[in-house]
Amino acid sequence: MELTDRIDADFQGGVMSGVNGTPSFYVNGKKFNAGAEDLFKLFTNKKGDLLEQ
Repeated sequence: MELTDRIDADFQGGVMSGVNGTPSFYVNGKKFNAGAEDLFKLFTNKKGDLLEQ
């Protein structure tokens, strides 16, 4: 597969997944429509430390 074919396939996959810009975030298979700062808050505590899994 040529590079242009791979790029086109990635682009089409993004379009089908609802990606309309970068960055686009998915959490547990669902598109996260808020901003990057909100995503950071989702995974950190009030002190800014990453939450344990």
